[in-house]
Amino acid sequence: MYYVIASLVAVFLIYQIIKFKSIEKHDRHLFRFCQLRRDTLAFIADNQHQLTREEYHAARQLLDGLNTIIEHYHNKKMIIFDLRRFARHVQKLKSMEGKADQITVDNKQINDLKLRFQYNMVRSFLAYTPFLKSEVAMWLVKVLLQFMAKTGKKKIDKYLTSLKDVKLLVDRFNDTNKYA
Repeated sequence: MYYVIASLVAVFLIYQIIKFKSIEKHDRHLFRFCQLRRDTLAFIADNQHQLTREEYHAARQLLDGLNTIIEHYHNKKMIIFDLRRFARHVQKLKSMEGKADQITVDNKQINDLKLRFQYNMVRSFLAYTPFLKSEVAMWLVKVLLQFMAKTGKKKIDKYLTSLKDVKLLVDRFNDTNKYA
């Protein structure tokens, strides 16, 4: 009876650890986008009188993209950041897709915010694309094995060629010893 209870408690604890890790991943990436949104809002508020119309428009575009991501983050994170599924939802997410790429201004702070936005998108993509690391690792192993097979085949071919040469020499030596 003790082992049954201990097993059930162990399974429950493992489940809770996995659940907390997924919540931690969710919160970590969501926090980055929320902090970037706060920084963008602070930038707009602090510089509202110094910004040109184009700079303000670029900051608002970035803010709209961030708002879209944050609004749909909980339910759509596996779709937004997983490019395999993202292809199916491009039309729905067209407004968010190119927000950062459309921003072209000479303001260093806006460009820094844009760079952070793109960096967070890449990090979220890597975090929420299932099996991406495994696929990359398997591809590297496949390429490595193919390279080793080709290299090994070349070495074996050289070795077999040298064995054929040695066999010819031995055969000639045996032929010359038969007649001597």
